[in-house]
Parts: sequence; structure tokens; C-alpha cells
Amino acid sequence: DGICTGLVKPLGEFKTLNCPNWPLHALLFERFTNYHAFEQQMQGRIVPKEGNYFHLEDWEASIVDLPLLEYGSSAMEEFTDPAFGESGKGSDSALLVATWYMGEMHIIQLKAGKFGTTKQEVEAVKLHEDYGCISIHLEDNFAQMSRAYDRNSPIMQLRGMRLFYQKLLPGGIGNNGKAQRINHIQKPYRTRRIKLHRDCNQQEDFQKQFLNYRGIVKTGESWDILDVVATAYNYLSKKHGSGREGKLDQGGHGKRFG
Repeated sequence: DGICTGLVKPLGEFKTLNCPNWPLHALLFERFTNYHAFEQQMQGRIVPKEGNYFHLEDWEASIVDLPLLEYGSSAMEEFTDPAFGESGKGSDSALLVATWYMGEMHIIQLKAGKFGTTKQEVEAVKLHEDYGCISIHLEDNFAQMSRAYDRNSPIMQLRGMRLFYQKLLPGGIGNNGKAQRINHIQKPYRTRRIKLHRDCNQQEDFQKQFLNYRGIVKTGESWDILDVVATAYNYLSKKHGSGREGKLDQGGHGKRFG
């Protein structure tokens, strides 16, 4: 008659749903041996609650309440991860303002979205001025494109404007190169050396990338926020002497556009 009995069993204030095909010990075994599949199939979570490559606890531990005044003389620097096609149309880009404070990188502000070349410049200049940045680090390929549009581009005139290129480990080409950079910040997050200011914009977008990232980069995926965070940490950790974490060489830093 379609009547099920014994499926729901009271246990104190809770109820246990028993499934003959999945006893508790089998569920626990599945969870520990095939965690991602368990979360997706048994819990209905596309992204595991604890995260994938990066962990939720590391994200939560990175949020800090320190007001900007607490940073004192710490210098703000701006980093860019511009993405664009040859047409110059808008694509996923990220701009980041960060500083190094007491052995940690602090992310102060973030701007990410689909920007055309002109929009990227406007946003970069605004962040630079709003936070009194002492420098802006701009990928060389974007700089070449910007010069082609306007030799007197405002972004090229910013104080401390420096170009850099991503010099990677052997095999670090294309998507694999981006994965190298992003994977490099897993340990700093685990050891609490990257902080995020609670008032920083677009934290929801940032957290989504943080928890969804699986340690690899596939064609068509966008990890622009994580990429610019990795670029900033690599540069600032080397600049301020945290050599253990600054092994990926981004060899063009310090080059002044002229």
C-alpha cells in the first residue's frame, strides 16, 4: 500500500532517518573516503561546507576589525589583475589595495568585475587616490594595451607606477601558471598571514572564489580575485623579508614606466 514503517525513529529531541542501503557506518566511510562526492550527493552541496582547496575556517580567521588608523605608517599599495580580449571589451578583472602590517598582508579594499580598458583605469586611479597608495603594480601586457589607446593614460601617471610580468616555475604556462600563483597562498592562509579588512567591498564574491577553488584552473573559469591576492602576497612578502613564502618569482617588479 506504499506505507513505510520503522523509517523514522525518535531519539531524544531528534529523529534518525534510517536507510537500509546506507547505514551510519557506510555513510561515515563514504564521507571520509570520498568527501566531495559525499557533500554533493548526500548533502546537496555543490561546494563542501568546509571549502575545497581553501578552508572556511581559514576564511573566517582572516577577517579583522582593525580600523585603517591602526595601520599607522604602513604604506598602501595597489595591485591589478586585468583581464581583457584583443578587442578591449570588458572581462573579469580585479583591483586590490593591500599593506604589510606586523608580518601579515592586510587586504584593505577590493574592486572586481567586468571592466573594459577605460573602466579599469578609472577604478584603478580612484582606489589609488582614495587610499593614498605609494605604488601601483600593473601587468606589462595591460600597460602596453593602455599605451596603445592613450599615451597619456592617467593610470600611467600614477605615483609609483610599476610594471611586472609573471615569471613562473617550469611548466607554469597559461592556466597552470595561474594555478601555481593561487596555490602558493594556501599556506599563508593556513598560518594566518593573510588578513581581510571587515569593511572591504565584495567579500561575498571573494568568498565564493575562495571556497569554490579546487587547486586547478580550467579554461573559461575566472579566479581573478584569488590571482590578484596571490600577486600581492608574493610581492609584499618578499619586499618585507618573509622569504619563506616568496618563492614564485615575479621578475619585473620595480620597473618604472617611463
